[in-house]
Amino acid sequence: MQNILSSDIRSVLNKEVSKLEVLEDSIDKLNQNLLSVKEDIQHTEKAHLIMQKAAKISQEHLAAHLSGIVTQAVQAVIQKPYEFVCEFVERRGATEADLYLIKDGQQYDILEGTGGGLADVISFSLKLAYLLLSNVDRVLIIDEV
Repeated sequence: MQNILSSDIRSVLNKEVSKLEVLEDSIDKLNQNLLSVKEDIQHTEKAHLIMQKAAKISQEHLAAHLSGIVTQAVQAVIQKPYEFVCEFVERRGATEADLYLIKDGQQYDILEGTGGGLADVISFSLKLAYLLLSNVDRVLIIDEV
C-alpha cells in the first residue's frame, strides 16, 4: 500500500514539476519579450529626441527666413528701422509662433502697437514669404493692394 501511495505521490509530483518547468519557460520567454520591448522603447525615445531636435532646427531656420523677408519688406515700405521677429515657443504642449516688431530696442505688438497699415504690410509680406519659401507654384495675383 505504501508503494501505491508513493507511486501516486510521485505521479502528482512529476505532473507538478512539469507544470513548473512550463511556467519557468513561459517566464523566460516573457522576460525576453520584456527586454525587447524595453529596447524598442529606448530606440523610440532616441528617435523622438532626434525628431524634436530636427524640428527645433527647422523652426529656427524658418524663423530666420521669415524675419528677414518681412523685415526687408517693412523697411522698404515704411522706411523706418523696424525689425520683424518670428519666434517659436512651446506652450501647453504645442509649438506656437510669436510675431512682433522691434524698433529702437523696444518690442511692439503688430496689431496694437503699430497701426493697421503696418499690420497690412506685415500680413502681405508673410504671404509673400510663404510663396518664396514653399514649393508651390509661385503665382501671385494682386488687385488694389
